[in-house]
Amino acid sequence: MAMTLAGPTSHSFISQRLRLHYVEWGERDAPPLILQHGGRDHCRSWDWVAQELCRDWRIIAPDLRGHGDSAWTPDGNYADVAFLYDFAPLQPGDWVAQNAANSAVGLALIQIANSLGIHTLNIVRRDPAAAACLHAGASSILTDGDDFSSRALA
Repeated sequence: MAMTLAGPTSHSFISQRLRLHYVEWGERDAPPLILQHGGRDHCRSWDWVAQELCRDWRIIAPDLRGHGDSAWTPDGNYADVAFLYDFAPLQPGDWVAQNAANSAVGLALIQIANSLGIHTLNIVRRDPAAAACLHAGASSILTDGDDFSSRALA
């Protein structure tokens, strides 16, 4: 009998007085894995990755403040640290995955997460972009490509 996987299901929560949205895939008792989009994007950009990873993980894909179905902040605070605190409490040893990891926001997230003992899985489009992520303290880096899903699962 085939296992039925949950997802995606849509949820929201309040953080720092903002209604924030996320989608969730997989079984609730599986280890959590947060898939965070980059700038000018939204949580559903992870659907194709989540479909593969939800067999082993509880996938949580949030919309950052001001993105997708999350609220815009009235005070204009879109600082990296505000994004991270929106999804606390992350614990040392947890993992955060992000695309466009070599962007300014991505590099800042790597440094903030690293200082908190949180591991980062960083996705870049081309191999040369990985150097900046490594310099910032990235835990793991994957280059996008046709075989991305199989490499992500390895």
